[in-house]
Amino acid sequence: MSNRLPTVGGDSGNWGTILNSFLEVAHNSDGTLKDIARGAAFVVTASDASTLAKQQADYVCDGTADEVEIQAAIDALPAGGGTICLLGGNFYTSDIITLRSNLCIDGLGSSCISGTITSSATNWGIFYTTADLSYSKIKNLRLIRLSGGMGGCVAFNGSSAYEYRGCGLYYCDLYSENAGCFPYSCGDGLEVRGCTFRGSELVDGNAVEIGYAGLPKFYNCSIIGGSAPTTAYGLLFTDNGGGLFSNCYIEGKNYGAMVTASGNPRFVGGEIVGTNGPALTISAASAPIFEGVFLHPKFYASKYTYEATGQMTPPVSGKDYRIMSMHVRKDVSQAGITLKIGTTPGGSEIASAIPLFPTGYEAITPNWATKITADSPIYLTPSGAAAVASFRVMFSVIPDFANATVYTTTVGHARIVNSYILGSPTGTYQIGNSVHIYNTVIECPDPTQYSIDFSAPQELVDENCTLIGACRNVTPGMFTANDATPSVTGKSLWKTANSSGTTITTFHGGHVGQKIIVLIGDGNTTIDFTDTTLKGNAGVDWTPASGDYLEAVFDGTNWYCDVHDCTA
Repeated sequence: MSNRLPTVGGDSGNWGTILNSFLEVAHNSDGTLKDIARGAAFVVTASDASTLAKQQADYVCDGTADEVEIQAAIDALPAGGGTICLLGGNFYTSDIITLRSNLCIDGLGSSCISGTITSSATNWGIFYTTADLSYSKIKNLRLIRLSGGMGGCVAFNGSSAYEYRGCGLYYCDLYSENAGCFPYSCGDGLEVRGCTFRGSELVDGNAVEIGYAGLPKFYNCSIIGGSAPTTAYGLLFTDNGGGLFSNCYIEGKNYGAMVTASGNPRFVGGEIVGTNGPALTISAASAPIFEGVFLHPKFYASKYTYEATGQMTPPVSGKDYRIMSMHVRKDVSQAGITLKIGTTPGGSEIASAIPLFPTGYEAITPNWATKITADSPIYLTPSGAAAVASFRVMFSVIPDFANATVYTTTVGHARIVNSYILGSPTGTYQIGNSVHIYNTVIECPDPTQYSIDFSAPQELVDENCTLIGACRNVTPGMFTANDATPSVTGKSLWKTANSSGTTITTFHGGHVGQKIIVLIGDGNTTIDFTDTTLKGNAGVDWTPASGDYLEAVFDGTNWYCDVHDCTA
């Protein structure tokens, strides 16, 4: 068969044969078109397009219910799929356009006036599906969803029974006057790249809402909640799900991003901004990961009160939170991050967090009737007697200039490792219970204030730390009066208060490497260095006076001591 037409002035005597061979490629013997075995492309143009564009188009819209012509073009594609090109002018729709598999809808570009679809539909979105989809893509369009009905511009919606494989949204500009510009509700395999999402300025204008067990991937997108409502989120992450947000700018009038359900979303790079609320709130049994994200709550003037009935579902204990390589900024004295965790989360961690202002991190358990007012960069406080367990801050720079840099109460086994802490001129660094600090520089900018202020800790270990400032303010633990083997568990500073003659032969409850200071607060104490686990003073018993002190370190068997006679 020939795949060409006869040439003018040539093919003498062969015109009929060549022409018939050419026509047989696409036509039956009766002149009808053959079924198309490959993908196809149809051009759809708007009512206000040029005359030439309309003449060249396969479908021409009339400016009213343009979804009819667009849907007809989609339905006319062969089983192998194809492309719908939306060219020239503005399209106006009043009902949904149903997507299908193996479909590409391509416009002129989001920055062009032509290639814009404005919808007044009273149901879900401009483009919509409630079925499995494979390789369905929308590209280079500006989508405007007017108020009324449900959904936003593009709604991959339904239930977790649906799957969206190889589907994508590319280089589009989306705005919705409804609640969600982009309600993505289920399935995996959706890729969103280079898009701008803008939430409503009229109602609760979240820009992007994600739910069900979806794993979407967002790259280089701007996700901006509406500017009128005070409760608009940039990103509202609900129900189960996960996914990736890479190098995205996320901004909300209230929360920048809110994760309220179980799932494992990952945020890499980019910036999250909260205008009237925190940049980021995690208040569910999820385990999100943040790497290299810049957090910036702009004007967060007050904390929220969570009612006893629960505005949010309290999270489940035992989840791991990971906030790594993060820059945190705030412009007011509130927490840069609000993380609501269960009473016994396992292994929660902040690593390489670098606040740029007096900012930081707040972790609270869900005591919904309690209003949190602390404004320390790191504020760890559970409600009641419950303990926050196994919490770590690592490789972090933690500055402050208004209040105590880190304040903890009833925090179990918190760890601060390899960090630099710049304290407040008026309070510096306050520690509650069960906190271990290793290899950390703690600086107070006012040399008349304490670098570290331990407020009656039940357990504290600070090892290989450098203190810059007027040393430390530590409330010493008191040995039990007249105890010959007093316990040193949980503190590094102790004081005697013996009312009668007492000979101390060892210190009970120490751990390997523990260092202690024992202040002598009476004139009735003798330290026994003869054939005991106390080693020092050349093996001679020591009878100090009130005001003397002893330093000791434990190797697991013996205490090696230096005595300091300050009163002789």
